[in-house]
Amino acid sequence: MLNNSQHRPSEQAYSHRQVLDNTNSLCVPVSENSVSGKAEQQSSVTSSTATLQSVQSLTRCEQRIPNPAIHESHSHNNSNATFNSAVVQSHYNARPDKGIEGRQTSAILSLKNFNNWIKSVLINLFAPSYPKGIKILDMCCGKGGDLQKWKRLRVNQVVGLDIADVSIEQARTRYNQGTSQHYPASFYAVDCFSSAVGDILKGKLFDLCSIQFALHYSFETEKQARQAIYNISSHLHSGGILIGTIPNADLIYKRLMEAVRIGETQGQTTGPYTFGNSIYSITFESTTPTLFGHKYQFALADAIDDCPEYLINYSTLKKLAAEYQLEPIMWKPFHNFYQDECVKNIELLERMRIFNHQGTISSDEWEAIGIYSVFAFQKKQ
Repeated sequence: MLNNSQHRPSEQAYSHRQVLDNTNSLCVPVSENSVSGKAEQQSSVTSSTATLQSVQSLTRCEQRIPNPAIHESHSHNNSNATFNSAVVQSHYNARPDKGIEGRQTSAILSLKNFNNWIKSVLINLFAPSYPKGIKILDMCCGKGGDLQKWKRLRVNQVVGLDIADVSIEQARTRYNQGTSQHYPASFYAVDCFSSAVGDILKGKLFDLCSIQFALHYSFETEKQARQAIYNISSHLHSGGILIGTIPNADLIYKRLMEAVRIGETQGQTTGPYTFGNSIYSITFESTTPTLFGHKYQFALADAIDDCPEYLINYSTLKKLAAEYQLEPIMWKPFHNFYQDECVKNIELLERMRIFNHQGTISSDEWEAIGIYSVFAFQKKQ
């Protein structure tokens, strides 16, 4: 499914050991072949500068993004959901819960463990601490994969929301089967991007909102993006924190321009354009950048089967978030976040068994990890 002429073969393994000696370099043992590959990549990135500048000028425009109406309360029958929202909902409803043993045999186990390490460190960095515990809104919570992460905090309450009703049932089951849950939790099936959630949350305000690998789905339309950010901001205390993970639009667009140039050398003049490697694949029909609705199809081995996703440019996100009283406090690509945090969190890194017995991770997994970034915002006090 993921074989394509634009895909990069796995040529080397990536180790974390060099980071312990030099935190200024990503810990990559480089062969002569990989140096050549990096030079070719740098050349291709440079030649896409003109196109990237057009993207940046578009997303940094001074004019205010128009503000379509946001409704504070309406039914949750997903009547405002788009066709692609329904596709995403169906996709995640169809994903089986493989359980702990099943996950250990995943072809991308190191990648999944790495992503969990990223989320754990991000949570520990920004989760506030209060004597009575914090209230957490886990938006797009999926099957409840972060329940154990909340358990390590001083928590007063967790509320999980997700578009996929099957995932919500699995989250409830996972919570109820927990041997020693230290906090009350409730879970609701709702499309947080197409409807307001005020009547579900009943006026609750939260200290921390987490939205992991999901916010980019809302950027299918401006209205959905606004609804998502409104739902977050309106249910955060003043000073409350929003954390999350999203695709790195800058890097993905650079890779798209690379694929376009390769296609041109082979006589290709129109899309689709595909790039990736043995474990992930990204396909664009259009190369024209837009603030909202720049769709691509994404596939990830043992996780995502050709699902529609959307680029979410960080400068657009900042501009939109500012209108809802959210101020940026962090944005970093996963590779940079790892570089900055791995030494301080080396015990967690080793405990989560991200690297194999040789202390490495495959280059294909490392490349797939690199297409994401972390972010954090704080609601104005």
